[in-house]
Amino acid sequence: MVRSSFTQILRITPIVLIAFVSVVEAQSPIAPGVFWSAATISACLEKGTGDLGIVAGQTVRPYPGVTIRRRIEGPNNASVHAWNTDKVEMDEIVYIIDGVGTFMTGGSSPDYNNRTAGIKGGEAHDVKPGDIFIIPAGTPHWFSGITGHVTMMEFRYPSLRSQGKANELPKP
Repeated sequence: MVRSSFTQILRITPIVLIAFVSVVEAQSPIAPGVFWSAATISACLEKGTGDLGIVAGQTVRPYPGVTIRRRIEGPNNASVHAWNTDKVEMDEIVYIIDGVGTFMTGGSSPDYNNRTAGIKGGEAHDVKPGDIFIIPAGTPHWFSGITGHVTMMEFRYPSLRSQGKANELPKP
């Protein structure tokens, strides 16, 4: 009888051990992610400029494909995100966090030797906090005017056009 009980314990022990480990693993803490306070972002913007200098804005990149950028009054670079300029087709979503200005989209491509000359034609939009732009790959865009500064968050994704889905851009 003692032997039978001991045999049963040996048989049950691995099952109990597996169940215990499963419960403990299920209760393991999950990494909390990364927190960027407004003060941290502001401090990073104050000391950071992009690869092209201040005309490209002060930048912070908290995650691949995500840039927080502050543009200030004065010359700003016009941009076109396309294969012939960036060697990648990227759509861009711009969310205005702070400040006001005039944002131009469309028109003809900028002079790549003098990107601060801006773009010709296109549509002008007065922007304010909370506004969003969806800029398909190959679309010229720039701030033709800024009052003080504009802080924005940019998200870049592989373009719908390069995936054959250009007609899937949602309309407001």
